[in-house]
This record gives sequence, C-alpha cells and structure tokens, in this order.
Amino acid sequence: MTITPDLLEAELTLVSATARVEFLVRRQAASPSQNVAGEDDFWFQVDAVGSGLDRPEALELVALAEVIARKLAETRAVGVEAALRAGAGWDEIAAAAAVDPGTAWDRHDGWVRAQAEAHRRGQAGLDDASATAAHALAGPRPR
Repeated sequence: MTITPDLLEAELTLVSATARVEFLVRRQAASPSQNVAGEDDFWFQVDAVGSGLDRPEALELVALAEVIARKLAETRAVGVEAALRAGAGWDEIAAAAAVDPGTAWDRHDGWVRAQAEAHRRGQAGLDDASATAAHALAGPRPR
C-alpha cells in the first residue's frame, strides 16, 4: 500500500499526526549515522540494527509532514475568520502571521476559493453562500 497524505489526513487529527512525526523524527535522530564508522566496526553495526527508519516509515514521515501542513492551513483560516469576527483588522492579522497585510489577505482568499472549489467538486468545503459570506467578512484586499 502506498502511503499518501490523503489517506492519512482522514484518519489522523493534528495532535495524532504530530505525535507520530515526533516519534519518527526522534527514532531517526537516535540512529547512528552510516557515515561515522566503517563496515568493520562491529559495535557500530550492533547499535545500528533496527534503529533507523525503514522505507515505509520514511515515506510516512514525508506524508505526515504534508498532512500537518494542510491541517495547520485549515487552523490558520479558522483563526483568521475568528479574528475578523472579533474586530481585528488585516494589519493585526498580518502581524500575528508575520507577513504583510496583502499576503495575509491573499492566503485567506486562496483558502476560501479552494474550499468553494472543493464543495463544487462534491468534497467537504464551503458552499457558495458561505464563501460569499467569508469574502464579505474579509473585505477588500488591503494595500
């Protein structure tokens, strides 16, 4: 079976995906580098047995990183909408995201558009009324 972000995304929460990434990264970090000792170093070979990531685990790590990035993008959009509803302006949202106001608005606009497109394809996303409301809440693009 091929491990893909789409397979994992439906199965894992952000917390569980992050926990699995932390486990895999710690395990890989604890494995001895194959460049440290020669093949004739017996104790190095004993220590290396079963400690690094195998191919499926390494590919899982790559897929999990993508899952986390997707889930964080969703979280950012929820946060932006909450900030707008609470009266924050794009200057404040941009400062919180460490970007300029136009970039913050563009990211949010892109997310809304992607959600509307997903809904049109029959996937989970924003229907037309919700997308229109999200655009209205965001207002015009700041300069």
